[in-house]
Amino acid sequence: MLVSLSVFLHTFFVWNQGFTNDEGAYLYDARTILGGELPAGDVLTKAPVPIVFFAIGEIITGKSLFAARIVNGVVSILTVIPLFFLLRALHSENAARIGALFWLLGSGAIVFHTMGHTQAIANFFAVSSLCLFVLGVRLDSGITKFFLAGVCFALAYASRKTAVAVLVPIILSWIIFRYSRKESIKVMQIFLLGVMSICIPWLCIIYILYDVPGIWHMFGGVYGNIVVHAQSIEAWAGSAEHMVQEAARIGFFYGLLLVAVCIAIMRDRVLVGAGWIASLTVLYWLWPTHLVEYLADFIPSVVIAGSVAIVSFRLKQWQMYGVIGIFMCTTIASLSSVYIKPWTGMFTREAVWQSAQWLTENVSLQEEIFTAAVIVPYVSGHRVPFHLSHPQWYRYSFITEQDKNTFLPPYDQVQQTVQNNISWILRDQLTRYVYPDMSLKAFQKVYSIPNTTKFRQNLLRVYLRQ
Repeated sequence: MLVSLSVFLHTFFVWNQGFTNDEGAYLYDARTILGGELPAGDVLTKAPVPIVFFAIGEIITGKSLFAARIVNGVVSILTVIPLFFLLRALHSENAARIGALFWLLGSGAIVFHTMGHTQAIANFFAVSSLCLFVLGVRLDSGITKFFLAGVCFALAYASRKTAVAVLVPIILSWIIFRYSRKESIKVMQIFLLGVMSICIPWLCIIYILYDVPGIWHMFGGVYGNIVVHAQSIEAWAGSAEHMVQEAARIGFFYGLLLVAVCIAIMRDRVLVGAGWIASLTVLYWLWPTHLVEYLADFIPSVVIAGSVAIVSFRLKQWQMYGVIGIFMCTTIASLSSVYIKPWTGMFTREAVWQSAQWLTENVSLQEEIFTAAVIVPYVSGHRVPFHLSHPQWYRYSFITEQDKNTFLPPYDQVQQTVQNNISWILRDQLTRYVYPDMSLKAFQKVYSIPNTTKFRQNLLRVYLRQ
């Protein structure tokens, strides 16, 4: 019953949320790699694992607009499995059951994990890594589990760099359940062997493709540069006020769980999840941007710590029913609010389908279409010049020229290609932002597609060279 309701809610938000620019880029990247080509941008150093999953989703769904969302929805629901076993090993069967409820029907996982972004897959592998490690610590035959925990940690890091924060609860769980210097060295070796089994092949591929700058990006060095030069990112940074507002709207119950965690913080089993929350808080305190989707990174740790905290209070049955009632009421309120007033969305599914259908009927697949709204050519089957699906870097001052030249074609070359070789342009807000000086004197508007999501107006215009 619980899983069925979760499937329904995930499916509902997969269908009804507007599509984002990043979502379109990931879909286009996966399609490009399936075609045996290399997409422009840093996606293979930043998030190769989700791209592989999305590519599998595209194969299964026939390159559907919903390929990445279906994959993330399934992964989100499957995350309850390692979460359940983790909480049972960490505390008790009751903690596992209430954690499963909070996860499967929680507004945060449903809202964020039904977008075609990287968090769902990163969270799945991060929770799996912590689960396997705790099981390994608590079982005598834990050698294989330590190795698999290392594998899952590497896969989580290769999905999203913030997954590095899960190392803190891994260390805390080892200290709490079984600590000795001799065992620590052995466990560390096995865990690192699992990490290296993923990182070494990944490193070799990145070095072949991008040389040393690619390795620097792969290990997250560029993020350190951004933190050090935080002032250079302010023009791009999101609003902290907006993030807090959305956190209150989408994650009110998670806030109540945090209160419970703070009350029970000194109980050792609570410290495992609380340590994960704290390590993520430090990472995002250092990070100069404030984007709503970053809240998704906190959901597993809050659910883990909160579930253990609530069960540790030894509530009476009627009190536990009260907690569940509050959870259900806040979840319904949050999901209803997000449906009525979405937190994001640049493209409606109707606008994407309509514009892709028009391009299919009027533009040969041999023609390239210049646009930053790559979700449309992804659906229509067209390609964009240089497979340039992540052009935002051209406008970010915190990205060095060396990095831009490593992962993107020179901006002048893009301009020259558009002016001399491109017959079709699809313009939207992102295209205008990334290429503000791109001249349209030689082009004439031939088609417009209304594209108003509940979040943003983003008219799509097609231009043809005269």
